[in-house]
Amino acid sequence: MQKKNYHKIKLKNVEVATTSNSGITLIALIITIIVMLILVAVTVKTAVDSGLFGHAKSAVEKWGKAQEEELDLPNKIEFPTIEEEVASEDIFVSLNGTTLSFFNNEEAAKANADSTENNFGNIKGIEFRSSKPSPWDSKRTTIERVVIANKIAPTTMRSYFTGFTSLKEIVNLNKIDTSKVTSMENTFKNCSSLTSLNLSTFNTENVTNMHDMFFGCSNLIDIDVRGFNTSNATDMGYMFYNCSNLKK
Repeated sequence: MQKKNYHKIKLKNVEVATTSNSGITLIALIITIIVMLILVAVTVKTAVDSGLFGHAKSAVEKWGKAQEEELDLPNKIEFPTIEEEVASEDIFVSLNGTTLSFFNNEEAAKANADSTENNFGNIKGIEFRSSKPSPWDSKRTTIERVVIANKIAPTTMRSYFTGFTSLKEIVNLNKIDTSKVTSMENTFKNCSSLTSLNLSTFNTENVTNMHDMFFGCSNLIDIDVRGFNTSNATDMGYMFYNCSNLKK
């Protein structure tokens, strides 16, 4: 009988111990929760005091604004406008090999010249004639190509290409603004290797002299002069003399 009572007492002790352990665990859990709440409260207070929430809100607003601006970016881009090149009365000429080039700025002409003597300078307003030939006159029979590199606005084209017997091509004739030109005398005289000329962009309303303009262009087959206005021309003598192969 005593043995059975001993077991009961032990069982009661176990139950008491179990109950006691559960109480301790519960208290520890409550303390942990309280500490966590205190830590959260401190963290929140620190965030508020430091303005963290305000910074976060500001960052979100800026991000949203940036997104809107990015979507609207194509409408805000200002593309640069390409200004039309203005024709210049300053005309700088230089030679490189067998190519004679016309520019509207001095530095470009200087850079193009293959030698100092082949940089012919500014020919603005100069009228060439037998008594005062062009500065490239001594090279005229070796020139095979002419390039109008920039827009130019001469007031005279007298004897520009006279005697260019080897000339086969003139590039960018449309870059010559001829609206102020008064003389085209001898302009293409004896360009005997040329086979075609497109002068459709030439404005000749102020030209008074076209004497010998195409004289001796013996291999010229076709020429486009559809834009020519000869109402003010007073001398057109021998204009197409010896253009024996001209068809149109």
